[in-house]
Amino acid sequence: MSKPIRTAGPYLSLDQQARMELPLRLTPQQQEDIHRADVVMAVDAEADYRQVVYGQDRLERIVATGRAESVTMKLCPVKSRTNQVECLMAFVEVIKGKRGVKIGHYRV
Repeated sequence: MSKPIRTAGPYLSLDQQARMELPLRLTPQQQEDIHRADVVMAVDAEADYRQVVYGQDRLERIVATGRAESVTMKLCPVKSRTNQVECLMAFVEVIKGKRGVKIGHYRV
């Protein structure tokens, strides 16, 4: 059984995710990367799809001020034509907390 990395969130091991039959599975390291990221994006390279899931306010502040800022981004591969984006949003909400989880449409 894989051990989740302990930080602020109640992370799910890959075994727990498999038992729940989740459409998207994140390793403990991916969960830790999301925990540390300022911005989290869902990315489907095949469909040319990119969506901000967390940190939109940070990106909006950079655009509004025109000032460069150091930002840690986590790009999460998903299949956009499935419910993996919603599953990623749920993971991010558990890991980061409900505040700040919202859909954005920034292209990078």
